[in-house]
Amino acid sequence: TLPCERECVIVDKTATLTDYFSIPCGFSAVPLSDFGPWTLGADDQTEWEFDVNFLLINEESPRFNTHCISNQCTLVPCDSKVPITACAQLTVTTGEDETRLCVQKTAEVTRWTEYIAYELDIDDIVMIGSEEFPEDIWDEELIVEQECVENIHTLTVSGAIKVVNTGCYPTRGLTIVDTIQMLWIDPEDVQPAAFGGEWEDIASVCVDTSCKPMLLPGEWYYYPYEVTFTIDDVELAGLASYQFRNLAYVEICNYDDDASEDALYDYAPIMLPLCPDMITVETTAVVESCDQIPFGECGPVLNIQSAFAYRQLIVVNNCDYKSTMDVCTEITLNGKVWADDRICGAQSFDVAICHSQSAEVRGDVRELYLLMDAFVDDSECYVFCLFGEEVEVDIYASLYYYEGQMLYLDDFEFEFEEGKWAFGGVEINFET
Repeated sequence: TLPCERECVIVDKTATLTDYFSIPCGFSAVPLSDFGPWTLGADDQTEWEFDVNFLLINEESPRFNTHCISNQCTLVPCDSKVPITACAQLTVTTGEDETRLCVQKTAEVTRWTEYIAYELDIDDIVMIGSEEFPEDIWDEELIVEQECVENIHTLTVSGAIKVVNTGCYPTRGLTIVDTIQMLWIDPEDVQPAAFGGEWEDIASVCVDTSCKPMLLPGEWYYYPYEVTFTIDDVELAGLASYQFRNLAYVEICNYDDDASEDALYDYAPIMLPLCPDMITVETTAVVESCDQIPFGECGPVLNIQSAFAYRQLIVVNNCDYKSTMDVCTEITLNGKVWADDRICGAQSFDVAICHSQSAEVRGDVRELYLLMDAFVDDSECYVFCLFGEEVEVDIYASLYYYEGQMLYLDDFEFEFEEGKWAFGGVEINFET
């Protein structure tokens, strides 16, 4: 006869759990958490979960190798002693062979040009009317302000970046970026910081490394570079308020991450020459005018239309052994004279001055002057009918122009100046 309730005998109420990792040769492990063994079944819990963390350190294992870490978990019941095991594997790949670099660079301004554009405001000196031509006009000097509308400096910086592999393994993925930086200096600061303040990046290029993409241990190479950049709206004298420097940034894929520096930089100051290699000055002026001379209250009207145009181009070239100056000037004064609305029968006038000249000077001390003066005129006659009678109008147009340029250059000073004087007019004479 069986009892009313089945008698249960509990076997393996508790057990011990251990976790084991097999560490490959050349590595060491530092535990970061509890790593057992653990006793299970001491409480009413029916499920257990443990996290095991450790730091694996490559002490002397070669690079570019793959290692297998075996993890075995063993559960041993305290009564039956029959172990239960489970295994898992981890794959560890060592990184690239790391190396270190040393970087040096040079920087030199190999080309510097300046382009300056002026516009002349001559509206105030146009005089058209019925008054007689003043005889003392030559005694009055009218100063015309010229406005600088463009001032562009274009500079080319060239040099070489020396990269040395100071490590024990070849470089991989070598890239070089070269950057031009500019810093504004307060003119009142007598001791500006050489490499302090807010530097501004104004140009950058990726240096070609295809000629030597990999450096072996102990090997070095000079990577040439060239950067061309522009500076706008700064006159030649104003460049003294700026400092320039050249920055080289070098990077490889297998750079030693244990190195004290995070990136490889090298700076080189950029020293501007005494003067640009080429200076181009372009001056232009255009003014148009139209006036009327009435013949009484009810009489006809004499219309005078004129246009004055001026353009001058000066090119100064400086090299090691000589300086040259080329000047080209064009001035025109033209227009028409007609009565009432009879423009189809208008009488035209046209005068022009076109002049070019060049000069050069050699030596360590260079002084150069260019002077030019010219005069042209044109006489025409216009006839129209006034109250049934013919009226002859004498038209006299003239241009007088004078200009001069000066250049001085030695080892410590550069000076360039230019000036101009012009007179143009249309004189109308008639009798009624």
